[in-house]
Amino acid sequence: MTSISIICVSYYSLHLLEKTIQDLVDNIEDEIEIIIVNNSSDENLNSLRSHTIKIITPEKNLGYGGGVNLGLRYAQYENILIINPDIEVFKFNFPKQNGLFIAGGYRPDKPFGFKFPSLFKDTIGLLFTFLKKHTRSMIKCEPNEITRVDWVVGSLIATNKTTLERLGGFDESFFLFFEEVDFCKRADKLDIPVFITPGIVYEASTTRGKASSIDVKWIKLRSERDSFQLYHAKHSSKFSSYKLLIKLFSLLFLFLLYFSPKNIKVSNAIKYHKHLREI
Repeated sequence: MTSISIICVSYYSLHLLEKTIQDLVDNIEDEIEIIIVNNSSDENLNSLRSHTIKIITPEKNLGYGGGVNLGLRYAQYENILIINPDIEVFKFNFPKQNGLFIAGGYRPDKPFGFKFPSLFKDTIGLLFTFLKKHTRSMIKCEPNEITRVDWVVGSLIATNKTTLERLGGFDESFFLFFEEVDFCKRADKLDIPVFITPGIVYEASTTRGKASSIDVKWIKLRSERDSFQLYHAKHSSKFSSYKLLIKLFSLLFLFLLYFSPKNIKVSNAIKYHKHLREI
């Protein structure tokens, strides 16, 4: 029997965690411990505490990467499973992989993995969010085969302490977005295999975290912009040249705004243009 430390970073997610924990217990036959990093001030999360569930509350919100790194300090097992609070597990067999590795699970609703981001495509996706889904280069995954990919999404990552320690954990400079991409990019530079395993089948909620207001969307946009810049500054040699492209698109945006329908909120448009200018 395998022993696994499960790390989950939570931000006001008690209502999601109760079901997720039950799914884990029902579908994982291995010995497990669950480490929940409470990135909020929600004391109700302590109701989940048990002999197999640890609740760790930092002094401030550490973001995804910082939360995972903190949880790792409390993990007692070599095998590590990092999850989001909103996943639903249907099948679970921890990868029987020797040495260093990073694995994601197979998602029937989204049966693909990703190639590393393109600076040009990311710029287009950041400027025109309705095009974002068309700017990612994807790799089709088969339900019964291991598929090598460039990076796996952070909603579920199976790995081990040795890999995390070799990579120095997650880069805590990324507060939200691109944390797992950077993590896998650094693994790629060390020839550490990254793959999707059919041994783990799961889905992630399509409703959790959806922006419910313009302000929330704005916060997410700013976070994505900051992480976008950080990732490409670290890994893209042509990073500095993209700023001119942003300025040109900013001017185009103002031109289109002038001819836009009257029902578009000007205040939101001004916010968006300010976002472009700050890049």
